[in-house]
Amino acid sequence: MKRHHLRLYCLTLMFFSGVLALSSCGSDGGNNSGDEFQPKDHIAGFGSQPRFSPDGEKVAFGGDQTHPGIWVYTLSTQDLFQIVDDQHPHLYDYRWSPDGSLIAFGGAGATVDSTSGIYVVGLDGSEPHRWNVTGKSPSWLPDQSGLIFEENNPQANLYGVFKLTFADTSLLLLTNTGTEPLISPLGDQVAYRDPGSTQYIPLKVVSISGGASVTVADTCIHFTWTVDGVNLVFDYVSSSGGVQDRRISRVPASGSSDPVKIVSYATQPTISSDNVIAYQRINQDLSQGIYTVNLSGSDITQVAGAGSQPDFSPDGSHIAFADFDGIWVINL
Repeated sequence: MKRHHLRLYCLTLMFFSGVLALSSCGSDGGNNSGDEFQPKDHIAGFGSQPRFSPDGEKVAFGGDQTHPGIWVYTLSTQDLFQIVDDQHPHLYDYRWSPDGSLIAFGGAGATVDSTSGIYVVGLDGSEPHRWNVTGKSPSWLPDQSGLIFEENNPQANLYGVFKLTFADTSLLLLTNTGTEPLISPLGDQVAYRDPGSTQYIPLKVVSISGGASVTVADTCIHFTWTVDGVNLVFDYVSSSGGVQDRRISRVPASGSSDPVKIVSYATQPTISSDNVIAYQRINQDLSQGIYTVNLSGSDITQVAGAGSQPDFSPDGSHIAFADFDGIWVINL
């Protein structure tokens, strides 16, 4: 594909008669969204689902109809470039490789068509490599030797979570149900949601070798691993007295004890290496900004007055998030 590359000093992207125009947001990097919280930079005037690279230097995010594909922004140089265009539609399920040189994603085509399947692409704008003709939600093995992904192919009667090994392109079935698998930082376990088991979609964990799974939470919407691979942090909906409350809890991946609530009115958790959680606060479907909280539930702090889909940089120094006007990065 042709690589689209822009040098950006602060981004507000607008189109006039098909011409891309850039406007400056000021020397402070933009803190112009109307709130008085942590300073932040407006890195793109479009996009959603931002994800930091393992070194915290880059942010990948998905475009929109006007700016399709997958885009990558470099914090130090303010460069923004497109690594996947509309010839390879994606499912916003992209994941950085452990060394930060590659991105895996699921193709958004219909089952077994020319754009479906599991792809890996480099940052040089080269053509994405298709590793499997079906599947989505890829998650990298820590040694970068392969991927875990979700399969949902009724034509071939293939369902569940598979392990793909690059060296011989072999596939290993880990569990015959499951969606959105995420491998642990240690590479020994895979967590996933299991929509086929109950109406509440429990959170389960299975060994990287397959076998019997363990249910660690009865219901789950989003989840992530703590850096040590010991616990899972997840959100869910709790109903009490006719009132629904979205909560974030933690639970041992072993299933050895029950989940412990961390914070209420919270969704979309992401966690830093020092066990600080960033999340979107939400109250009865109304967004109330981006907050942080310790894994213990202490030190709740609001860091942005609006936004969703937060993602912590690995060292905890930045939070990327999406808003109606594009992608922002908070400087903590």
